[in-house]
Amino acid sequence: MFWGKRKPVVLNCYTCRPDVFNFFPIVSAKQKIPTWFKKLPTPYYKGLDDNVQNLKLCPAVVELFCQGFLLPLWSDLFLEIGKAGTENYRWQYSDRKSDIQVHPARDWGDEFPTTKYQHLKLDSPWFFECEEDIRFLATSPEWQFDTLDGIHILSGVLGFNAQGTTNINMFARRDAEVRKKIIPCGTPIYQFIPLTDRKVVLKTHLISKNELERKQTKSTRVSFIRHYQKKVNLFKNKCPYTT
Repeated sequence: MFWGKRKPVVLNCYTCRPDVFNFFPIVSAKQKIPTWFKKLPTPYYKGLDDNVQNLKLCPAVVELFCQGFLLPLWSDLFLEIGKAGTENYRWQYSDRKSDIQVHPARDWGDEFPTTKYQHLKLDSPWFFECEEDIRFLATSPEWQFDTLDGIHILSGVLGFNAQGTTNINMFARRDAEVRKKIIPCGTPIYQFIPLTDRKVVLKTHLISKNELERKQTKSTRVSFIRHYQKKVNLFKNKCPYTT
C-alpha cells in the first residue's frame, strides 16, 4: 500500500528589527549544540582498559539538543537584583531600545513574594505564526544553568495559530547581597519544541514595523475571541437554566 508524505508544518517567525534578523535569528536547535558538548571525545569501547564513555552516550540529552528551535537573546542584558527582603531591581539592554515588563505579585498569589524573587518579562522582538493548531513547548535550554545562574526561565505550552508573542517570563532570585549579572547576547533563552511527530519547517521574515503591529493586533483579537468563546461555552454547560 502506498502512503503519501505527510504535509510539513510551517512555522513563520517575524521581526521588524534588521539587527535581530541578521545577527540573532531563530535557528534549529541542531545548529546551536553547546560547544562543550561537541568537544567531548567520540565514545567507543574496545575493552575494559580501552574505552571512552561520556554524555554523548545519553540518548535523552542528544535528542534534547536536536529538538525544535532556539530563540537567542538579541542584546546584552544587565540585571541588578536587590538583596532578599527588598523589592529593588534595575535592568539595562545594551541596544537601549528593548523593553522589560513586570507583573504584579497578585498574578501568582503568595508563593513567589517580590522580597524573594523578582519577576521580569522580556519583550521579545519575534512574532510567530502557524496556520495549524500545533502546540509548542517553550522551555529554557536546560544546560544554560551556569549562564543563567539565579534566573529561572518559565516554561509554557503555546499555539501560534491563536497568538504569536514570544515574550520570556523569568524569576530572578534575591540573595543575601545585591547581585549584578550580565546575560550575553546570543544566549539561547527559549527552546521551542513542537509537540507533533510531523516535520516542522522554519521560515524567518524581516517585515516593517507597521506590518508587525498589524499581525500583533490581529493575534490579540483572535486570542481574546477564542478565550471569550471558551468562557461562554463553560457558562452554558454549567448554567442550570440552559435549554
